[in-house]
Amino acid sequence: MNRLLTAIVSSGLDVDEARLEQVLAEATASRGWGFRMVTLLPDETPADVLRRAAAPTSEASAVLVLPGEGVDLELEADSFSTDQGRTRPPIIRFDLGARDRDPSTALLHHVRGLGLDGLPFVVNSAVAAALHPARRVHYGPDAEQYGEWREPVNAAGSGAPPLAVLIHGGFYRSRWQAGLMDELAVDVARRGWRSWNLEYRRPDLHGWAATLDDLRSGSARARELAGPSGGPVVLVGHSAGGQLALQLAEEAAPETVQLTVSLAGVVDLVAAHERFLGEGAVGIALGGSPSEIPELYARASPREFRERSTPWLLVQGADDSADLVEMNRRLSRSVALGQPELLEAPGHHFSVIDPRAPIWEATWARVLDLVEA
Repeated sequence: MNRLLTAIVSSGLDVDEARLEQVLAEATASRGWGFRMVTLLPDETPADVLRRAAAPTSEASAVLVLPGEGVDLELEADSFSTDQGRTRPPIIRFDLGARDRDPSTALLHHVRGLGLDGLPFVVNSAVAAALHPARRVHYGPDAEQYGEWREPVNAAGSGAPPLAVLIHGGFYRSRWQAGLMDELAVDVARRGWRSWNLEYRRPDLHGWAATLDDLRSGSARARELAGPSGGPVVLVGHSAGGQLALQLAEEAAPETVQLTVSLAGVVDLVAAHERFLGEGAVGIALGGSPSEIPELYARASPREFRERSTPWLLVQGADDSADLVEMNRRLSRSVALGQPELLEAPGHHFSVIDPRAPIWEATWARVLDLVEA
């Protein structure tokens, strides 16, 4: 079956259409999909065009809408028919610039503020959602307090399958969302595990305490979904999510986490702040500098931990930021922390969450070894 992404673009969108089309073509082709671009004319409403594109009789496997500034889609989930034996394709709204969140219940995600460079990540998320839809479960009242649950496609073995709790990065900023980990969430499920792609309130808008509360509540909800006879729990965090995963694991009861995997993790928050990584992202997230709030940095930065109670696997692409490569190497040499294992291999910052990348294959093989051990 040929998979098709339909991109609905407002005629008034201030973007070079040829470049937009090129980015979409490259992103979909890299996933083996086709795409078509539909122009939203001034006398048409986005809802009307979307209903046609997302109808069960359409050819679209996923729908991406770029409506432009000042447009409120007002798309409710129950306004789309799902008869004729076909599930409605996922719909993602994408805005190049910063926008308020669109509350339309028919949207899988509303991604904004990433520019054209963020479009390939959105395409990846749409592809993953179309191939293996998730069950969205809220663990709190805020719109960002949810996880996406996927059962194994092919469960391996007779026991309860392991559970991977995925924590996305984005340098603690709200414009980066859980969709970054959608492909990995699908890949984990295809390999016979349960996956829980955790969204959480980011500290740039909600504060550091809210982020940590969400990580605790969200991971606890995943364990509830797994049930009392659930298999081992593995935390997997990317970039800033790598730091969050390591902190969460050490604050949780050791018996609840069998392994924590930090993928290109920001594992030295003091150095990250001093080097102004992410345009000062760490100071914004924690609410101050290491000299102003040393206790908070001591609890949050893996490099500052005096001990560890859970197994860690540090994974780092050798072609990533020199600062991330350096700080992960230093952390792996920490005698106080028992010299955590470091898997370093060719790859850039996003290779470690790309199911097609050799570094992810090597990571998965090592994860299986450590979980089985």
